[in-house]
Amino acid sequence: GRAVIIAEAALVLRDTDAMTRCEEWANAVLARSFPQVFDLTATGILALVAVGRRDEAGAQTKYAALRPFAGLLHDELGPGSPDRILGSLARVLRRDDDADRHFEASIAQARLTGSRPWVAWIAAEYAECLTGRDVSIDREKAFDPTVKDGRKAATEPVKSNWAAPLETGPFYAYGVTCGITFTF
Repeated sequence: GRAVIIAEAALVLRDTDAMTRCEEWANAVLARSFPQVFDLTATGILALVAVGRRDEAGAQTKYAALRPFAGLLHDELGPGSPDRILGSLARVLRRDDDADRHFEASIAQARLTGSRPWVAWIAAEYAECLTGRDVSIDREKAFDPTVKDGRKAATEPVKSNWAAPLETGPFYAYGVTCGITFTF
């Protein structure tokens, strides 16, 4: 658990020296014969190092190694893991649908454990993933909701027309209640 926390801190602080020390420790663990739980922890740490370095080759390798553990809880990697780490790896690999699926599963798992700080942490990681995506929107074209203008977010399949960023306020929120009426 502590080694993962150090790797998480190195990732957040973008501390390359700490990432290197975590990588060395994890490789030393994998070079020896420890119980499988240590191997999984070391692999999770190496995955976090790949995320921190934006290393696509390392992310691909660690994604393949952690993929069989998707949907499982692992105390050493924190609530919602390894899906949380898989979501971060998918982000590095620019596999948006996989990242969405893993982050959403991770949030659900963290909620089941009752760990609100982890829910917040994972939600923040997911939000960073969503806002960091390459969104190719022609900002020069005026927004007109009456015309299909071909605007879309850079996702497959295309999820909407008229995708325009909301960048300036004022922003308002209105409560909405839905109802279904049947007539015969």
